[in-house]
Amino acid sequence: MVLDSAIEAEAAARALAPVNHHELRMCQLGRPGPDGSARRFSEAQRARWDARDALEDQLASDHLEGVSDVVSETFRDALSSRRYDDARHRARDFAAFAAVLTRAGEVAALVGALEPRPAAH
Repeated sequence: MVLDSAIEAEAAARALAPVNHHELRMCQLGRPGPDGSARRFSEAQRARWDARDALEDQLASDHLEGVSDVVSETFRDALSSRRYDDARHRARDFAAFAAVLTRAGEVAALVGALEPRPAAH
């Protein structure tokens, strides 16, 4: 499943010890460090991003049916700006926020049925 792949990629990226910033930059410029840790970290981070993108593609397919491409892309961009350490949390928020776009009437009815908060004094 896509969510499982994203969770595994996150765990792999976190499992690598933090690398020296200079060594990582050299790796990004094509010069691998002496022990290869920056290259492994860079590869794990790329795998994490690829898994996150695949997860968001799947979530969009599952939860944004009938939403225009422009609105869907804007929604995904806005959600991508949020920081998540956990793919499960990202998936839960995606589904909850997507409901506002795809089930607005139901969401409005639920909100309308809530008791107002007492005014603070």
